[in-house]
Amino acid sequence: MQNSPTQKSTEQNKPEENENKAKSTVEVEKMGAKGESEKIGALMAALEEEKKRSEDYLNRLKYMQADFENFRKRMDRQMEEIRRQSSERIVLGLLDIVDELEMAIKNARSSGSVETLIDGVEMTLKKLKKVLAGEGVSQIECVGKPFDPSVHEVACVVEGDSDGIVLEEVRKGYVMGGRVIRPSVVKISKKSSSTQKEPESENETKIEPETEKVN
Repeated sequence: MQNSPTQKSTEQNKPEENENKAKSTVEVEKMGAKGESEKIGALMAALEEEKKRSEDYLNRLKYMQADFENFRKRMDRQMEEIRRQSSERIVLGLLDIVDELEMAIKNARSSGSVETLIDGVEMTLKKLKKVLAGEGVSQIECVGKPFDPSVHEVACVVEGDSDGIVLEEVRKGYVMGGRVIRPSVVKISKKSSSTQKEPESENETKIEPETEKVN
């Protein structure tokens, strides 16, 4: 049986179609490989960019850490200098008081007068209080005021006309910059309890029973 011209033409075209399909498949595979390669390249470029950015952040962090460490050391030196200057100022004030005391003792010995020594000590005490006031130290006023546990310590309790009033200051207290550095030691009052009077006992009269007289 002979093939028709149409069948012959179809059979002749089959190798060409197969070849075209193969070429198309190869081209698709090439395009897919190219697309994957481009994606990988883009990812690698992005990764490299992020790596550079991370290194930049790390370097900045190192610089900031070094700056902070230098700042901390500088502040420590400044605070130490402030403490040293404050100590020197206080010591200089105390040295003046030492000079005053030595002068008072010397004058008292040369004159043989106790009054001279007392006057010198009182003058020195005033100067010392002035130095303390210059440092922000002030005395706590307490006598006649209500007891306050934040600034007072109780030495003893004495009976009186009212409760919780400071009667006497045993040791003076001081505040510095609004903060208590030493509380006052005080005696406080406690209202005495009124003694109850016992009721007076009534005098009882004993009545003796009458006895019959026997004739």
